[in-house]
Amino acid sequence: MGGVSKTPDRVDVLIAGGGPAGLTAALELASSGASVLLADARETIGSPLRCGEVTFDDFLDMVGVEPRPEWIRKSGLRQRFVRRALFVLDRPALERDLAEIAAGRGATVRSGTAVVDVGPFDGKGRRVTLRTGREQVEVTAGCVIAADGVSSTVARLAGVDTYLHPDAVCTGLAHVMSGARVTHLNEVFTGRLPEPVPAIPYYFWVIPHGNGQANVGLYLPGRDGARARVLLDRMLADSDAIRGGEITQTIVGVISDAPPLDRPFADGLLITGGAARMILPLSAGGIAPAAISGRHAARTLIANRGKPATAENLTGYREALEPLYSSIRQKWDLRRDLSGAPRAASNA
Repeated sequence: MGGVSKTPDRVDVLIAGGGPAGLTAALELASSGASVLLADARETIGSPLRCGEVTFDDFLDMVGVEPRPEWIRKSGLRQRFVRRALFVLDRPALERDLAEIAAGRGATVRSGTAVVDVGPFDGKGRRVTLRTGREQVEVTAGCVIAADGVSSTVARLAGVDTYLHPDAVCTGLAHVMSGARVTHLNEVFTGRLPEPVPAIPYYFWVIPHGNGQANVGLYLPGRDGARARVLLDRMLADSDAIRGGEITQTIVGVISDAPPLDRPFADGLLITGGAARMILPLSAGGIAPAAISGRHAARTLIANRGKPATAENLTGYREALEPLYSSIRQKWDLRRDLSGAPRAASNA
């Protein structure tokens, strides 16, 4: 969704990343009348897929859009430690359509466009350099929203240290299968594997998509990433429900294995979703926290319209996130109790 119109040289908000956090923020900000530029480095927003697509059944309420049947693969699922019902998204279709809706509300959406530099805050905004192919353009933004996932190059370019030690990263591998007989969500925390592995910080899952399809995968601590293929193959061989299924897609990904950033904002900058490590530590779920943070980022800027996006004026963002942070902290405590391991420490 590169568009043919000229990229604006000045906007109220530049959003880097077209996942759940960035799209939620773009939709709300554009609806409020703010000028918004959403830049996503991927050639196609929504692709490639990087997760299992499970989230809470009120996710679309968080995003602020009416649900469409084609966005939901399967509904009515249940998960350990979660009281609410869940459903499985079709994230590529959802994110593609949300980007189109945001554009319809007035946002400028650019795919295949990467943020390569973020200048200092000058009291009014930041100068951001974008690259599309071999072309570079500069845009002045009153505020930048970093919604570019765990790598968060945008936050680092803006001066926030988001470095994660290799021990604080999980690597993921999953297959989308056809011909699978999976009918319910099955978190294989202690799955029937040929060798014992700790339940946490390992995550194993079998997620039904309906119509004989399923997502089967795992996250392992970064130091054990080389074992991912072996363990996943053994999971497939050991399950009667998915044995013999055909692999139609392979998904790889990375998530943080550390608590969220204590201060997910700075002058002219808000950090959302995976970029701020807002990951649920019992399920590795990041879709709902991303949408929540994107919504609060947008509302913080709307509440401060007409004021410079100084850190002092953005403190309400962190305050609004406290219920989410509190829930994540509680789950870190439960995870520690389940695993017998000390709680991971934030490094920012």
